[in-house]
Amino acid sequence: MIKLKDILSEVGEGTATPYKFKYMPLKGDSVRNKLRHAYRFITDSRLQYEVNVFKIIPRYTENTTLTVMFSVVGGSYSDVTNKGEQYKIMATVIEIIKADIELLAKEGNPPVKMIEFTPEKADATDNRRAKFYKAYIQKQLPNAHVDSYNSGEYYRITL
Repeated sequence: MIKLKDILSEVGEGTATPYKFKYMPLKGDSVRNKLRHAYRFITDSRLQYEVNVFKIIPRYTENTTLTVMFSVVGGSYSDVTNKGEQYKIMATVIEIIKADIELLAKEGNPPVKMIEFTPEKADATDNRRAKFYKAYIQKQLPNAHVDSYNSGEYYRITL
């Protein structure tokens, strides 16, 4: 049974253990495959998630920006699973981002300085996911700045 004390500890300290994940090399030599890395993991409730990390290297800078998206395999980015696994899922996504930053460096890409994400909403006023993601990210990356753009449509983390 999950106790309130344990939940508060996870949120406040970001101590959730991430799931094991696997890098999924993309087949083919298309430009799109060169700009995307895919990862998968399975939760305790047996849901399989896919995390897609897209790299953007603007011409005017020598830095890499990542766009991160994740969802249940076969579902959509807006699906809500309500399995009580959100802390372990977020811990896993954070670990995947860290692993991908290392992979990008090994590939010879410029350093990652920004990460972008779009929290899905149930309606135009729903900002629960955004608040949760922002709080979790700020706890895991205390020196990063998290800002919202376009009335909270997407967020940018500056490292």
